[in-house]
Amino acid sequence: MEIKKNINTEALKTNMIFAFAAQGVSFGISIMQALVVPKFLNVTDYGYWQLFIFFVSYAGFFHFGLNDGLYLKLGGTPYEEMDHDRIGSQLRVSVIFQILLGIFIVVGAGVWTADSDRFFVIASFAVYMVVANAGTFVGFLFQAANKTKIFSIADMIMKIFFICVLVILLILRIYSFKLLILFYIIGLILSAGYYCYWGRKLIFARFCGLKTAVRDIFGNISVGIKLLIANLAGMLILGIGRVIIDHIWGIEHFGQISFSLSLTNFFLMFMYQVSIVLFPALRQIDATAQKRYYAEIDAILSLLLPLILVFYIPIKAVLSLWLPQYAVSLDYLAVLLPLCLFDGKMQLLCTTYFKVLRKEKALLYVNLAACMLSLLLSVIGGYLLKSVDAIVFAMLIGVVSRYVFSAGCLSRYLPGQSWTVLGTELVFAAVFIVVSLKLSALWSFLSVTILYLCYLFSNRAQMKTVRRRLLRR
Repeated sequence: MEIKKNINTEALKTNMIFAFAAQGVSFGISIMQALVVPKFLNVTDYGYWQLFIFFVSYAGFFHFGLNDGLYLKLGGTPYEEMDHDRIGSQLRVSVIFQILLGIFIVVGAGVWTADSDRFFVIASFAVYMVVANAGTFVGFLFQAANKTKIFSIADMIMKIFFICVLVILLILRIYSFKLLILFYIIGLILSAGYYCYWGRKLIFARFCGLKTAVRDIFGNISVGIKLLIANLAGMLILGIGRVIIDHIWGIEHFGQISFSLSLTNFFLMFMYQVSIVLFPALRQIDATAQKRYYAEIDAILSLLLPLILVFYIPIKAVLSLWLPQYAVSLDYLAVLLPLCLFDGKMQLLCTTYFKVLRKEKALLYVNLAACMLSLLLSVIGGYLLKSVDAIVFAMLIGVVSRYVFSAGCLSRYLPGQSWTVLGTELVFAAVFIVVSLKLSALWSFLSVTILYLCYLFSNRAQMKTVRRRLLRR
């Protein structure tokens, strides 16, 4: 594979356009899910809907690292140069395994779950898991081949379908979380069908035999399992606290916290879309160029991400009028909004570069450490202090610690990470939380705005880096 000194900007722009288009659609559906759905569903039904969304976020872990291994091993490889016969054989075997696993989950839920609504959620998750993991198997190959246009369009197909159905249900005044789940899965099936069309070489490829397919699967799992566990640990930083809240306080409190997190996911989904475009592009350039881009991306994010916190008060004011029953959630948002800063940099910068440098083991250790910290603090907050607030702070501390650990680890391989900038980010976030919780809306907004201006002044060096990069273009 040819190693370049710079990223192919034309290909990157095309992929970014489609990624942003997909994110625009995702943003629309996120608004519908976070702001419209809770307006019409009661708090309990919304809790079950959020429980389904929570479960499906973990569906990708049930391929046990197969998809991640393919993604890492083939990152930057043209799709035409891949061995379609051997990869297609792995796809068929993995789909059969997913179906058997789904049946096991449904039977287990029937035995252990007395709540019929909760059983419906779990059974729906099992169906979603089978379809999603089959689709992402092919989707990850297109991502690895830098054909993110296909990945983005498949995502848009699912999201546009669901938005249309959601609007129709609202017009007809049909308010059912079960119908939402059903059509969500149908949208996923349509998306998987699009993948199947473009990946038909894999689907109709010659079967290489069960022994060869299983050997290849375990080979890819051995590569991807570290990334899989790292991603699982990263998601559990927030997931552990939500599970404890559901266990102690029930589905309604779970829905309240999930609402706050869904608001932060608006932005984090955008960061994810950019990261899937960057990974294959960065894998195709040389080490010197990778280091240069790391410093520049770090500088840009350090300046722009803290700006999100300035908009907390306007967001809270609008949402308080639209969803007064979620007033408590908006108070939690003051603590959780800094996730956009630290988890945003983690997703776009740190996780991407861990994968580019093939440091999956380092990413695993970082995420496990942060996960254990979140688990410890969430257990203390939930079972000893009996405080939802304590669990929310535990989530934030877990996310912040993961970013700090990652920045420290990557500083051994890459330049650009300024500990002074990191310190100012931490101070900015801490002061934001205090003033947002303690001051009136007006004074809080003015204080955070002034604080951001001071933050920019203290990071003048980062501003110069960004300006030089823009002028160079």
